[in-house]
Amino acid sequence: MIDLSKIKAIAFDLDGTLTPTMELNFQCWNDILLKRQMQIDKTQYFLREGENISTLIQDLLSRYSGQISSGEIETLIEKKDQLFKMKFSGELYPGVTELINHLKTLKIKQGIVTAGRITRLNAMFNIDFIEQFDILVTGKKNKLGKPSPEPYLEFSMSLNIPPIEILVVENAPLGIRSAKAAGMKCVAITSTLSSHHLSEADIIFKDFLSFSKSLISNTD
Repeated sequence: MIDLSKIKAIAFDLDGTLTPTMELNFQCWNDILLKRQMQIDKTQYFLREGENISTLIQDLLSRYSGQISSGEIETLIEKKDQLFKMKFSGELYPGVTELINHLKTLKIKQGIVTAGRITRLNAMFNIDFIEQFDILVTGKKNKLGKPSPEPYLEFSMSLNIPPIEILVVENAPLGIRSAKAAGMKCVAITSTLSSHHLSEADIIFKDFLSFSKSLISNTD
């Protein structure tokens, strides 16, 4: 049970939490990398979702001979994001729109905390959707990603709300560790990984719709 009377803000991860885009991200990465006769492992990519994307891709490609420069990694990220923009349909998980609207009526702040770059986020959604959020914390080239608490602490400081009054919604173990290290409660959604990978969360839901219905029913 989540007591929203003690929550002043909710921070949502993006890929795999609000949107069914983890599979598409993976497919786009391997489409781009195939041209260089490289590929990344799907399980490792899903487990490490939320990590600084430059660091993650560099590490996942480390088994290939030859050093890949940071400049080459940035080029690959740009190409992958361009391909992603062409293929993404704007789909949200069931229950996302209803919960966002409900939280606004309760005057609970809400935002997105993602390793994705701001350019990709702006290309994914129209301005009306983005403006529903009070803050966006996005990835940058040299910024620490999850599992560092830095992304969620930035969320906390930007809203001037203490971590203990913030609820995080995640779908990956690194995001959960980031939230817990920042001193926040964390809900996990088994949209991309099974529950045994998400055991560090405070509560686990099978999908976003179940989480949304639970929250709304407890505040009606």
